[in-house]
Amino acid sequence: MSARLRALLPAAAIVLAVLIAAGGVLAARHRPAPLPARVDAVAATLRCPTCTDESVADSHSAMAQSMRHEIGQQLQRGRTPDQIRSWFESRYGERVLLMPHAQGLALVLWVVPALAVAGGLLLVVVWARRRRHGGVPERSAVLSPRRVGIAALTCLVVGAAVPGIAWARSRPSGPAPAAAATKPMTASDWLAVAQSLDQQQNYSAAVQAYRHAFQEQPRAEGVRTGLAFDLVRSDQPRPAIKLMAPMAHQAGPHQALALLVLGLAQRSANLPSADSTLRQFLKLAPHHPAAAQVRRLLAESR
Repeated sequence: MSARLRALLPAAAIVLAVLIAAGGVLAARHRPAPLPARVDAVAATLRCPTCTDESVADSHSAMAQSMRHEIGQQLQRGRTPDQIRSWFESRYGERVLLMPHAQGLALVLWVVPALAVAGGLLLVVVWARRRRHGGVPERSAVLSPRRVGIAALTCLVVGAAVPGIAWARSRPSGPAPAAAATKPMTASDWLAVAQSLDQQQNYSAAVQAYRHAFQEQPRAEGVRTGLAFDLVRSDQPRPAIKLMAPMAHQAGPHQALALLVLGLAQRSANLPSADSTLRQFLKLAPHHPAAAQVRRLLAESR
């Protein structure tokens, strides 16, 4: 083996290692992962809006459960992780993102690694050439093969370390500063969370979300009815009766649904007035989608 070829071997080995690593990353990115793993990957990049700097993947709050469900729904519809993150950002503000955008000062976190790796590879080539030519005169010792090699290694290490440091720093353990506080949740936001939890049949968590919406809009009949219905489904009929009784005696578009929820709550609480309330519901809305099931319930109670 010639001296020139031996001098190029270390550089070739480094370049080959980088190419193999890059190929492995590309192959992993193109290999379809199971849906739960893809949900977790996206959830780990989002901050739970109702938590103290916890990711959606780590949080056990009702909000995080709803967000994970929404991520899964959007992934199944073919949306990309970036599109999903943009969707959440439009709802809750930029602070919902655990990794910053590549703009302004945050651009450094994306540009520095690329420049460091490119510079490291360039220095590897310089190092190989100097090794091949047996070094340089003493007056140019600052560019000796040994120093060039150390500089190349430093650049490659920086290129690999900066993304990891940026990721670690993007997940602080302390409370967020007031200036970076997330946009407050509106009644519509809480209602969307509650409806998402309903789809997951997580009724006790949905009750908590409905309560937040109800605090913001206590006169919203749809919120009141949804809260009462989930109270019944989570075995809390007494509060549901208290919520629905006023609506059931008021004429209007929500009266039939109020009678239905009130009757179911009374039935769950074993009150004798349940059958009468459900008959009023059938009289007011005989063609309601729930009418057939209510008739079966009344038939069973005879």
